[in-house]
Amino acid sequence: MRNIKKKEQKPRREIPYESESFKDGSFTKEELIQYGLSDDDIFTILEYQALLPVLQEENENWISAKLLHTQLKVGKDFSEWIKKQIDDMDLQEPIDYKFDSPSKGFQTTRGGDRRSIDYFLKVSTAKEIAMVAGSKGGRTSKELKEMSRLVRKYFIIIEKAFKNRAKWNHNRKNTLINCKELRGALITKREELLNGVPEWISSVNL
Repeated sequence: MRNIKKKEQKPRREIPYESESFKDGSFTKEELIQYGLSDDDIFTILEYQALLPVLQEENENWISAKLLHTQLKVGKDFSEWIKKQIDDMDLQEPIDYKFDSPSKGFQTTRGGDRRSIDYFLKVSTAKEIAMVAGSKGGRTSKELKEMSRLVRKYFIIIEKAFKNRAKWNHNRKNTLINCKELRGALITKREELLNGVPEWISSVNL
């Protein structure tokens, strides 16, 4: 009897999905409700995400140090302030921060003006800076303490929202892959599945 060589099954090729069914960009109220956040947490994200947008790159969340400086209402000049934060907290590039922006898509300067260079901080680093800014005893104004509290709260909540979004997108992608594979299997096995099925059933466009 002739041996029939079994055809080797090729590994599944990963297909990049670009679909409007995946969640990205700014959070909407409807999306945040899906994640079980409280009304207060949802309000905080919707209120601050335009003022302190979190930029995602290299599986990390980044925040503009300039925008953080503005929202904390720090009286000190930005350039002097950010250099002091880096020195005082012993921040390391690129572990804790990056110059300018993580990618060209996040440029905040105009016309190549290097005098207005920005620093992008990891959200965990920005959270620590906000905490320190609001805990300097009598030297800290009431307004700075309040803004520090709000900014830290925002960072904590939006990181949770990003994790929930990543999980949702991962589950959605797996669902799309499984549905595609199931449809392919049904098409491949159509004749085998219909074999023996009464004609009156198989004629109903199966």
